[in-house]
Amino acid sequence: MEPIVYDNNCLLSHSISRQYSSTLNAVSERDYPGKNYFDQSIKCLDMDSYERDQATGNEDSTVDAVIGICNYANNRTVNQRLLLVELKMGYSSPNNLSKTQFERKVKHTRDLLGNEKPINSNSVFVFNDKFAPIAQHWLSAKQHEGGEIRHCRACSTAYFNENVKSPESIPYRPIHTKDSIESTLNVHIERGDFQQLLSTLDYWLQQSENIWYSNRFEYEHVKNIIKEFWITFRNQHPRLENDEDELNAQIMDEDIQTRLR
Repeated sequence: MEPIVYDNNCLLSHSISRQYSSTLNAVSERDYPGKNYFDQSIKCLDMDSYERDQATGNEDSTVDAVIGICNYANNRTVNQRLLLVELKMGYSSPNNLSKTQFERKVKHTRDLLGNEKPINSNSVFVFNDKFAPIAQHWLSAKQHEGGEIRHCRACSTAYFNENVKSPESIPYRPIHTKDSIESTLNVHIERGDFQQLLSTLDYWLQQSENIWYSNRFEYEHVKNIIKEFWITFRNQHPRLENDEDELNAQIMDEDIQTRLR
C-alpha cells in the first residue's frame, strides 16, 4: 500500500453515493462500536447496505467500504480512483481467513461499482495492529496460489491511518528536512573523509529501510534526497583516489539501487 491521500470528491461523484455514502469510521462502528479506528472525515460508500437493498433475494458478499483516493505530485492531486476496504479488526487467528471469501468480496464489489470511476488495482484488508503481521504472512502464502488474492493487501489500522493522509496534511511535512540530511553528508565531503561519508550514507539507508512500512511519506522523502545527493556526488567524483574508498563507493552505488525500493 503506497502513501495516498483520501479524496472525498472522487468518492461522492459516484452514483452509489447518492443514497449510500457514509464515513469509514461509521461503517467500522457497526462491528467495532466505540473504537473510533479511522479519521471521521474519510467518506465512503457503504457497500454492505447497498448490496442488501439491491440484491432482491440474491445477496452476495461485498467489501465493507469503498473510499476515494488520489496521489499527490508536484503540489497537486493526481490519479483519482476508488479503493476497496475490508475491515477485519476482530480477527485473532488465521483459521478464519478464507482466500475464496476475500476474492468473492472483491470481485462482486468491483462488479457493483462498474466503470464509472477507475478502481485501484489493489484492495486493502485492515486488521488490528497485533494480528496484522500474521494476516500479512498468511496473505503472502496464499498469493502464490494465484487469483484475485494477488491484488489484496493486508495492513494494520495504525499503518492505514499513517499512510492514508487528509488533503489538509499535504504537502507532507518531513521529519528530517533536506538540509538536515545533506548537512550530515556535506561535512565529510568538506573534510575529504569519504569513509565517514559512506558510513553516514549507510546510516540514512538504514533509516529509510526502518520507516518503509510505518511511514511511506517519510520514506519517499528520504529516499529521494539520498538518490539525488549520490548522483550529484558521483558526477563530481566519478572515481575516488583511494582504492578502498572507491571500492566502497561502488558498493554504495549498488546498495542505493537495490536497498531503496
